[in-house]
Amino acid sequence: MESIQLRTNAFVENIDGKNLAVASTETLDREGEKLSMTGWELDNFSKNPTMLWAHNHYELPIGRANNLQVTKVRGKKALVFEPEFHTETELARA
Repeated sequence: MESIQLRTNAFVENIDGKNLAVASTETLDREGEKLSMTGWELDNFSKNPTMLWAHNHYELPIGRANNLQVTKVRGKKALVFEPEFHTETELARA
């Protein structure tokens, strides 16, 4: 049996002069799954786009995920946002 190692790497891409954080792409993840970018339901999240460190809801938010949208990044559809970090906590400042 052949072993396949897949990695998902978070990255920031400069698109039209804006630094956009890439939240998800249609690339195979480490479980061998691919999320379709056309299925996202973002209405509720967009009402309060809280950005958490590593999805940890036990910590205070570190900022906001503004202008959440699906667009092309490096030739593939991607869910992106403009990160806005606050300076109220040490973790957010880091």
